[in-house]
Amino acid sequence: AVDLDTLMRTGDPRQNVVVEAGDAVYVPEANAYYVAGEVEKRGAYTLRRETTVSKALTEAGGVTKRAGGEVKIIRTLPTGERREMGGIDLKAVMAGDRTKDVPLQAQDVVVVPASGAKVAAYGTLDFLKGIFSIGIAP
Repeated sequence: AVDLDTLMRTGDPRQNVVVEAGDAVYVPEANAYYVAGEVEKRGAYTLRRETTVSKALTEAGGVTKRAGGEVKIIRTLPTGERREMGGIDLKAVMAGDRTKDVPLQAQDVVVVPASGAKVAAYGTLDFLKGIFSIGIAP
């Protein structure tokens, strides 16, 4: 791993790695975070000052009807290790509780898992809608 900021700012020779034929260089977007799971628009977004979980979910178009009650963040530490931060109360965050609204960092992944009960309930409802719509002429 190379600290690109340090290399560009100071020219620190310890950060200046020789690249040889066949090497692959991966440079992640510096100011990006990702939203996945039960949201309307999954994907990568630009991290701005003071981006929090609620702002990220809003930018992703909100949560779907199948969203569970908790959100988790997968954070990549400077060492490359990934740490999962779970148990973030979705309802409290979206209600404006700033103590629960976690600030995001570059490369964070916000995951909104599905609620098993909601998936089953909406699946049954969709099935019943399909049965009752058969044979009805427009």
